[in-house]
Amino acid sequence: MKKPNYFVKDYKLSNNLPYTFINGLDVQSVTIMLLVAIGSRHEDEKFSGTAHFLEHMFFKGSSMHPTSNKLAMAMEMLGGLSNAFTSYDYTGYYIKVPLKNFEKAVELIADIIINPIFRKEEFEKEKGVIEEEIRMYDDLPSEKIKDEFNKSLFVNHPLGRNIAGTTHTLANIVVETISDFKANHYLPKNMQLIIAGALNEDFALQIAEKYFAQLKDNKIQEKAIADSISRFGDLSTKHLHIKKKTEQSHVVVGGISYERNHPLEYPMKIGMTLLSDGFGSRLFQNLREKHGIAYYIGGGVATYEDVGKFYVRAGIANSSTQKGIDEVINSFKDLSSGSFSQDELDRAKNYHISSILDNIETGEDKAGWYGISKILNKKHKTPDQQLREIELITKEDIIQAWEGVIRDSNILVAIISEKDIKY
Repeated sequence: MKKPNYFVKDYKLSNNLPYTFINGLDVQSVTIMLLVAIGSRHEDEKFSGTAHFLEHMFFKGSSMHPTSNKLAMAMEMLGGLSNAFTSYDYTGYYIKVPLKNFEKAVELIADIIINPIFRKEEFEKEKGVIEEEIRMYDDLPSEKIKDEFNKSLFVNHPLGRNIAGTTHTLANIVVETISDFKANHYLPKNMQLIIAGALNEDFALQIAEKYFAQLKDNKIQEKAIADSISRFGDLSTKHLHIKKKTEQSHVVVGGISYERNHPLEYPMKIGMTLLSDGFGSRLFQNLREKHGIAYYIGGGVATYEDVGKFYVRAGIANSSTQKGIDEVINSFKDLSSGSFSQDELDRAKNYHISSILDNIETGEDKAGWYGISKILNKKHKTPDQQLREIELITKEDIIQAWEGVIRDSNILVAIISEKDIKY
């Protein structure tokens, strides 16, 4: 592997906030990213959607810029491209600005997180916005079936809940719910600050300390991780069919898999790439090119602290739904039995490696890579380490990974269609 032309250095600020500096980048911008190891799985079920709601509310005003309009104008006057995101395990915030506006951007994002203003009228308006977001996805069959698949796969578990919550749980959330969640969880011990850009190392550290050392661990509260799900237990639901008139059947097929950092995590992922990623993938070639019965096909392997999942999603012609589902399940079994070629495996490894390289091109990409790796305690701290492991994956590794999860009692078929099918 070619030696990276940038360097990564870790610090802790005076308040013990972990800080990562990425330099040596030949770019004219700087990315400031703050990650919080708190997501939707850390919520009380009654208040599901709180982490996502809080993410929205940070952009409704802060002490320096007390309205959403003033805050948006301040960001864009700095040339700032900003975004935020909530997942099951973590929440993230970032702003990317020209180098000359570095300090002002750090001050801005620190003020948003440390000194937000949660006005009741803004809170109620945003609740309406999030309700419409939930309804929008509920109206999209391809999204609806994904949510129902998760709910049935992770029964009575936070990983089975919609990250945005439901209209019912949103009704339980009040301003105090949001502010208490922030006070209890947005603490230095749960955070990771990343700055990526062509900056002087000492200057960047000085600015990070100046604005983020104000954060204090003023409460002692550990993250609550829900009970682990045994990946070898039988699923309580094997088949889920929502009857609805649609122009095509929307299908998700998958099951429980290995947790993050498990030795078979990447053989599992490379197997899924072999099946569902790229024009050359087995399912794309079979369902779309050979049979012409599907337009969209995709899959994934998601890993969490204590469990994982694998799945394939597809929109299949109503007249060929059974054929499409059978193809997906048989492709799973082919991986577990070794019924795939070395060429297919080599294509999958190269495709996956190319995807990783594509996702670490920019300073923003690198900030996300290193920050998320650290906050989730991922085994791979650098892209090179992960790429080396992928290159060493063998056919036997793929078989071992997939035969450990592929069995009839660990396959859930979820479908939205009008027509009944046999399973």
